[in-house]
Amino acid sequence: MLKKCVDVAITTVAFPAEKEFLDGSSGIKSAKVFVGTENGSVYEFELSGTTVSPPRQIKAFTHSQIVTSIVSKGSAFPMVVAYSDGALVAKMPAVNRRNDKPNDIHQLHDPIGIESEFIRWNSTNEVLSWSNGGALNFLVLIKDEFIEPVETVESDSKISAFDWSVSSQHSECELDGELQSAARRRKIETHICASGHVTGEVKLWKVVLDFPKRKALECQKADKRNHADRNQKTRKVLYADSPSDITQVVSSDVSSDSSDDGEDDNTSSSATWHPRKSESEEVKSASPQNPSKTVSLICTFKGHNEKVSEVAFNVDGSFIASGCRAGTINIYSVNDSVLCQTVRDSSPIDRFFWLNDGLVYVEFESASIFTARFSEELYQNEMRDVSIARKVLLRNGVSNYSDLLHFQTFIAGLKQTVSHQKKCETAAVSQGDRLVFSGYLKLLVNLACQLGLDQAWCYKYSCPDRSNSRKLPIPEWEWLREYRRLLDRSKSLSRFELDPQVNFTYAMDRQIVDWFATCGQDWQFGGVCELFMWGSSNYGQLVGVEPPSESEPLLEPSKLPLKCPFSDVVQVVCGQNCTFVIHNDGSVSACGEGTSARLGIGVSEDSRILTPISTLAGLVVVKLSTSLGSDGHSMALLESGEVYSWGDGDYGRLGHGNSDRQRTPKLIEALLREEVIDISCGWKHSAVVTSDGKLFTFGNGDYGRLGTGQKTNKKFPERILGELRTEQITSVSCGVNHSVCIGNAGYKVWAFGDGENGKLGVGHPATAHLNPRLIKSPFSVCKKALCGQQFTVFLAQTGKVYICGSAKFSGSRNVRDRLITTPEEVQELSHVFIEDIAVGPEHILALSATGQLFGWGSNSAFQLGKKTPDFIKFPSIIQGVPPGVMQISAGRSHSAAWTSIAQSKTAGSGRCSFQPILGYPSKVPEKYPELTSCSVSVIRDRLDYLNEFSQMMYNSWKLIELRPNVDCSMFSYALDSIRLDNLRSILSPKVANVLLNKSLSRTTAQAAHHGPQVFVRRLESCTNGASTGSIFAQLCNQVLALNIEQLRLSSRAWKVTLIGEGADDAGGVFDEIMGEMIRELHKGACGLLVATPNSIAETGNNRDTFVFNPDAKSARQMEQLKFLGIIFGIAIRTRKPIEIQLAPMMWKLLTGGQVTVDDVSDVDECYISILKNLLALDEDVVNEENFKDLMPFNANECQSVTGKSVALNNKNKSSSSNWIYVTHATKDEYVANVIQFRLNEFACQIEKVREGLGCIVPLPILSILTPTALEEHICGAKTVNVRALKKFAKYRGCDENNDVIKWLWNILESFDNDEKVLFLRFISGRSRLPANVNEMSQKFVIYYANDKMNALPTAQTCFFQIRLPGFSSESVMRSKLLYAIKNCQTIDMDNHMLYRDPVRRALRTATNSFFNLESLQNSLAHTEIFQFPIPAPPEAEAQAAPGTSTVRFLSNASPQPMQVSSDDSSEGQLS
Repeated sequence: MLKKCVDVAITTVAFPAEKEFLDGSSGIKSAKVFVGTENGSVYEFELSGTTVSPPRQIKAFTHSQIVTSIVSKGSAFPMVVAYSDGALVAKMPAVNRRNDKPNDIHQLHDPIGIESEFIRWNSTNEVLSWSNGGALNFLVLIKDEFIEPVETVESDSKISAFDWSVSSQHSECELDGELQSAARRRKIETHICASGHVTGEVKLWKVVLDFPKRKALECQKADKRNHADRNQKTRKVLYADSPSDITQVVSSDVSSDSSDDGEDDNTSSSATWHPRKSESEEVKSASPQNPSKTVSLICTFKGHNEKVSEVAFNVDGSFIASGCRAGTINIYSVNDSVLCQTVRDSSPIDRFFWLNDGLVYVEFESASIFTARFSEELYQNEMRDVSIARKVLLRNGVSNYSDLLHFQTFIAGLKQTVSHQKKCETAAVSQGDRLVFSGYLKLLVNLACQLGLDQAWCYKYSCPDRSNSRKLPIPEWEWLREYRRLLDRSKSLSRFELDPQVNFTYAMDRQIVDWFATCGQDWQFGGVCELFMWGSSNYGQLVGVEPPSESEPLLEPSKLPLKCPFSDVVQVVCGQNCTFVIHNDGSVSACGEGTSARLGIGVSEDSRILTPISTLAGLVVVKLSTSLGSDGHSMALLESGEVYSWGDGDYGRLGHGNSDRQRTPKLIEALLREEVIDISCGWKHSAVVTSDGKLFTFGNGDYGRLGTGQKTNKKFPERILGELRTEQITSVSCGVNHSVCIGNAGYKVWAFGDGENGKLGVGHPATAHLNPRLIKSPFSVCKKALCGQQFTVFLAQTGKVYICGSAKFSGSRNVRDRLITTPEEVQELSHVFIEDIAVGPEHILALSATGQLFGWGSNSAFQLGKKTPDFIKFPSIIQGVPPGVMQISAGRSHSAAWTSIAQSKTAGSGRCSFQPILGYPSKVPEKYPELTSCSVSVIRDRLDYLNEFSQMMYNSWKLIELRPNVDCSMFSYALDSIRLDNLRSILSPKVANVLLNKSLSRTTAQAAHHGPQVFVRRLESCTNGASTGSIFAQLCNQVLALNIEQLRLSSRAWKVTLIGEGADDAGGVFDEIMGEMIRELHKGACGLLVATPNSIAETGNNRDTFVFNPDAKSARQMEQLKFLGIIFGIAIRTRKPIEIQLAPMMWKLLTGGQVTVDDVSDVDECYISILKNLLALDEDVVNEENFKDLMPFNANECQSVTGKSVALNNKNKSSSSNWIYVTHATKDEYVANVIQFRLNEFACQIEKVREGLGCIVPLPILSILTPTALEEHICGAKTVNVRALKKFAKYRGCDENNDVIKWLWNILESFDNDEKVLFLRFISGRSRLPANVNEMSQKFVIYYANDKMNALPTAQTCFFQIRLPGFSSESVMRSKLLYAIKNCQTIDMDNHMLYRDPVRRALRTATNSFFNLESLQNSLAHTEIFQFPIPAPPEAEAQAAPGTSTVRFLSNASPQPMQVSSDDSSEGQLS
């Protein structure tokens, strides 16, 4: 009928999309029909029932080619006509014709000779798409206007099918701050489409629309009028450069141009690092005129062997089906990019489509019909895991997975198995019963990651049409998500995937990490911290600030000197006449009054210098609280959620179950099962809050201050129940006799304890409440609540300050003498916004948003910075504090303010923060030449990237297989690369240190001061053989028979009794014996160590070092190697280094690292050079004929590190009878075998030493340490740091200005390192200081006796003390000190014990160091102390007269005065 109305041939017919067929009986009621003809004309018909109106030619379409397609969405949308030559023409709606152009026709695509096909509008009618062969074109329509140009993406094959997803993802992003209106928001839409190709591929495309809608356009126009001086070049607009609901995946059946890194698309932690764009680049990429790439490929499915005939999305766009002429239909998940299900038939597919209830309706040409039920619920519950695993198997070449028995059952049950196993092991690991997770769980987890199942387990499945449909993580599987991120990041770093713009190398990364670790102040955000303090300084609590005299207070704020350790201040805590400083690395220092051991430095003495708390060294402290009254106690909260306490323990306020005083911080073991997020110390009680909202209190229970409903004392933390049982508590503050806590995100505040003066704020003065009472506050949200002595202060979210309690602290003029029983606003501060508050017992500080510091209350010690001690009734500005102050603290009699920004650290999450807020250094230091070519901003971004990797490692290290020589075939994804030394070297040193110290603290025997008692006969070590009588051998036999757990102590692993000597081991004897054992090993005792071949040949590196003896394989030597490992572990745990000189190769092997030929060459350069020359022989000189004569190598043997010839193959013992020459053809194989032998030469010795190490320290953590770091932990600093000694010096009988003290430091600075080592051994019994000086457990005590002029100095090694007499000049002092340190290298106190011990009295009966052995034995036989035979040394026997048996002490030395004794329990003597 239509044909009769048109004179030319009709080539296409189209109905507007807005007109629908009603039903089969009614036909079409009324609709328009468009027809295209072969001459390019387009006609419009009106259909009404069975009547057809006369045709009306649309004269706007004048192209003369054949019309191939017409697309019309209705009268309100453009009408698009396609022609056979590829031309595409659009006619705009007449009602919206633009005024600037009279013609409403647009040429969308020029004629190119290829027909335009598959012309489609997306679901929102904003994007028009069409194809020309393999090219896919997109054009955006905004506000009835086409936004040109056309974006075209090319494909390598012709498009045969196309479909738009009916859904789209919507998200919104804020514009710049200059657009304040809520309507000025920019909507981002992500649309998905699919194209089928003649090659059988199905490709998914994303189209990102980020152009303003009508309202946004109007806002922009208004903005241009009101802000003419602002243009698009300075406005930043966010653009999505990838749809957040699509996972980019590559597999054998799903391929893409970008690989899946396993991370959330919305995080900044992508697997490959990219430098940040400059501001101009960001602006350019964000401009609406230059939007980010609109169309890009998501992934490619390769699921058909023939041409794809049709593709179709389901109703919500989460799945897509594709069919081909071969009769195969594949269903894919859009979000997971995997093949879900396949339907096959022998006949070609006629058509298929999705039904609303999730059915796929398929018609085949054979007249068969198939319907498949496929829904999101079915896929997620039954198919998702198997589909993802199948994709990974295909990617790795496993195509016969369907033949694997029970494959689907195994995959379906793996999730439940992993979840159950993780829950079973988590309790043991979190409580410290296990260090890491089991190998079984590691195997399951890595199998799941290799199969890609973390993608299904860690994220909720969401459809693209849901608002905010991002990859939503599942909290239960957060640990697996982080572990997968670590694997991907490690894989990226091990492959070293570089950005083409900045080629960072491992050397550059190592220098960046070292710069950050050693010069952290360079990276501090906001620059160097400035600290201001004022008030009383009677005990030296004002850090670094010297008042006119020690007894006078500082009347007003004084800025501290800008020098370490003040430049890295994070937090300052003012207490009762003491001050604590938390540094950037989490370490803590203290100064001030030391009564009751409140400083935690090991003594109860005052300290006027900032002294590190060595017990907390290596741990990351995020908060510290100290009492403001009573005898003083303190608590420190670690970032891992653990709590340490120290100081006075009366009433059980330390939480250890007793009332004992703790001189150093001790872990509160009762809280190990909890994750603590807040702590507070009152005068006589303490309180902690856990991450799950529980409140625990302990200490004195008078007045009900514990809130437990009773007045009894609690020596262990006890949870407050009652009304708080179901509440989520977030913070707590303890005062003198009352406490206050905040819960429910600040919406509720409770108080309990003494209510005198109404300080509880519950409306009842002078009433004690044994249980928490809810405060009816006038504010909605409480940000902070603090307890003073007779008042309580509240900081509201609105910046207002409220107070209750004694009226004199009200800070308001309208409050006279009445009690404030409910919180009332401080009226004098109503005009300012208060950011923070701090309180002492009787004064209050308030910091405003503008940086002004207000204070009121008691100024008796000038703690308010006023020049008169008058009481300050109303808040007044404290002069001298600059506006840049960011944090404040108030103590009992002093106050502090500082400029560093509070780091956003969350305690109790078990996560240590390795990603601080970084600043920008001014320049690159000269000592980092690899970085000089990079800008500071690029280096900063790289450091942030590396810190993020360190954070990932810390969060997930317990799941990593860190044991060396473990088959990694089941852990092959990235575990082997994690153990590479390159990755260890770019880890933050803080990672291993924090993990090591945390593990040590949890496994230390807290109650013991020293381990079991052992006995040493130093006489026997001089007379018997080195293998049996040495000190090392004596202790080995005794220690290995002990319970190893008793040796895991932080001080002395054992107490040494020297048989025949009078020294009493209080620490110094232990140190000296440890040093003597190492010196014995260096001299060849027990045959465990041998000098490096380079040392013997005097060539190459490491000439002064040793390696393990590969011939030490006897059962006794294996036990001794294990004991040596125990010694190493004790050195780490006690932080008392030993001076063992091992080659770097040995340290690398001890960490589990893989050694290379270069490592072997560092200890045996000559032999490796021979092997290299053997491979590089000139064939013109050495050939097959003369090779045997010139290179007579035996193929069955090689040279060991000891210089011996050893068999390469144990089955063929090397001898002259089986000599097999190496030939020219076999030389490569021979060299490879020799290298393999030398790389594994020390395997059994290393294994035994590591076994001993593992008895004392957590062995897996050694695999995270670098070889250099392990050496520093065991051996300490190679040079004696005099500055460190001076930093830890404590003076008695003088001060640092005394001439003798000045001479001492000058002399020590002038010493060479060998002399410094002798001095250190003289005063402490050891030869090394810790590499981290903050780990020094004792102060260096300098006692100026001034009793005998120009006498020899003496020392007490146990107490790290030297006793100096008076000296007439510096030169005399130098000579006396040198004589002492060179002639006294062992502990001896026989003179001191001579008249207290009959044995020692017998030993002193000889003259000139000789005595008769028989008379000595007879004398000893009558003593009741002990009896033992004393053999005569060979040297003494040689000098003895005939018929006598004599012993000479120090027989290898010439007769001289008895050495200066470095006494352990008393001052040394000169005899």
